[in-house]
Amino acid sequence: MPLTRPLPESTVVITGASSGIGAATAYALARRGCAVVLAARTEPALRVVARRCAELGGRPIVVPTDVTDPAAVQRLAAAGTAVGTVAAIARQRRG
Repeated sequence: MPLTRPLPESTVVITGASSGIGAATAYALARRGCAVVLAARTEPALRVVARRCAELGGRPIVVPTDVTDPAAVQRLAAAGTAVGTVAAIARQRRG
């Protein structure tokens, strides 16, 4: 499904954003000026990714999240919608 708005006007939630393909996805979207809501369990690693996203022109929000915890997922959803309409969710699966 295509996005309904340009990337610089979009908000994308990325789980597993602290490393690997999640971080790479965040960087790619940040280069296009996207608001990226970065989620993973490890906050210090998320902060490193967020700094780089900001340097690339993105608008990062860090939300430490364990996706197996329903309350944490609710906080993530609330953070995403606080930034704007969530245009996409990029979910990284491990294992």
